[in-house]
Amino acid sequence: MSDTLMLGQVHVREAQPVRQAPRNARPQTAAAIATPRLLAGALVVVAALAAYLFTLAPDMYSLDSPELAAAANQLGIAHAPGYPLYTLVGWLFSHAFPIGTVAFRMNLLSALFGVAACAAVYALSLHLTPRPFVAAAGALTLGFSYYFWLDSLMAEVYTLDALLVAGLLLAAYGWRAQPSLMRAASVGLILGLACANRTTSFLYLPALVAFAWLSGERAARSYAAAGLGLAGGLLFYLYLPLRSAAGVDVGPGTYALDGTLRVTDLASFSGFWDHVSAAAFRREAFAYGPLDALVEAGRFAGWLAGSFLGVGVALGIAGIVRQWQNDRALLVLTAGVALPAALFFVNYGAIDKKFMFLPAYVAWALWVVVGLDWLLAYVELPAGSLWAAGALALPLVALLINGPLVTLRGEHAVRDEAEQFLAQVAPDAVVYGRFTDVAPLQYLQQVEGQRPDVRLVNGWTADPAFLVELAAANVGVRPLYITQTDAAVCARYACVPAPAGNGYEVRPPGG
Repeated sequence: MSDTLMLGQVHVREAQPVRQAPRNARPQTAAAIATPRLLAGALVVVAALAAYLFTLAPDMYSLDSPELAAAANQLGIAHAPGYPLYTLVGWLFSHAFPIGTVAFRMNLLSALFGVAACAAVYALSLHLTPRPFVAAAGALTLGFSYYFWLDSLMAEVYTLDALLVAGLLLAAYGWRAQPSLMRAASVGLILGLACANRTTSFLYLPALVAFAWLSGERAARSYAAAGLGLAGGLLFYLYLPLRSAAGVDVGPGTYALDGTLRVTDLASFSGFWDHVSAAAFRREAFAYGPLDALVEAGRFAGWLAGSFLGVGVALGIAGIVRQWQNDRALLVLTAGVALPAALFFVNYGAIDKKFMFLPAYVAWALWVVVGLDWLLAYVELPAGSLWAAGALALPLVALLINGPLVTLRGEHAVRDEAEQFLAQVAPDAVVYGRFTDVAPLQYLQQVEGQRPDVRLVNGWTADPAFLVELAAANVGVRPLYITQTDAAVCARYACVPAPAGNGYEVRPPGG
């Protein structure tokens, strides 16, 4: 395929036009071109890795982190849609590198995913600008943005998501530059892996098809090769039914009235489909009406603006305009990956959804690079000028501002509170609580073997009315604890604060 394509009246270029060199200019050698690229790339990797390691959570953190770490380390099943790729990679990493606690290893894995995502953004940016330090500035501005940085410090699926998005865009660009069946298959494979990490990655498929079509691809065999690659990535989902059929103790399920857990059977088609389609969270998928959705969109715009320090918004908009002028096919791909995912999560009702927009941040970082390059070209700054390194002021400011805000260095509160709670409950007790309270207790029990006598009931996967039934079956029979007060239960029974002031014991009336 040639480097220049005509799409109607649109002039699409694979790279920025090369300016005519002055007659007295000395031709650059390959080494002279490669050295700044290697230096800037090394800066991206070293700076991001150093920042993440210095601020990394040393142990368990809140939200999904304890549950995901336990599922990965124990080859369990994570909450819907299952995250099989993350689970298997996490199992391998947590066993191959026995450093610190399992929770720390999984936090470290998130940091490495974050560094790799920054490196992939840098690699793609080198195709968007001839200025390596501008490419590095875009990658590090992403890496030091608040939510991306915080996601890189705890066990979570989001930085792996960002890595796969950046890798997908890079692979698609590489296919267009040098099309082949193998490259088409690699694009499909990365998409399949992204879907095996988060099912919302299927939203990228229309943009990829549009990009291929706008790039002039009409051969059915190329789309077939990409389809085979996609199928290969999706094979990771076989882990869920196979592991379920083999028997697994770690995962979501239903509880008996004595507090014992029966993990959901994913070996049946209905059980498998309900899990991977996240049937339990369908209410959250479209949680807002039109007016509330506009409010949520405004909140997302604020998070995006804050992530790129305000000035990055103007640069990103300039980058979109410039990409529209120069490479509409690539704009369709980048926007087509970022926008559907952003719209989905704008309408999503989860408490931690502000961490779910990393694909949009990856796209915006690329547009910041294009905008910066356009600005420097406008002021006629030569591509090889060291003054382009001034663009690194943007990530430097982000580093100084966000570092103190995101740091989880020395954070042990989640472990301390969980161990304190387990230490105070009576033998053979049943404990009921919300997800954020019970998940750390489950990690301590499943991964570290603490208090195997205690039966933990995660309220996230239980019907709210189940607590009343649980109390009726256990109060006066065995010790029952709740991590938060409940009006229905505490109106019938005595909810006595636990000795350490962490949770409540439910006793017979007047007890």
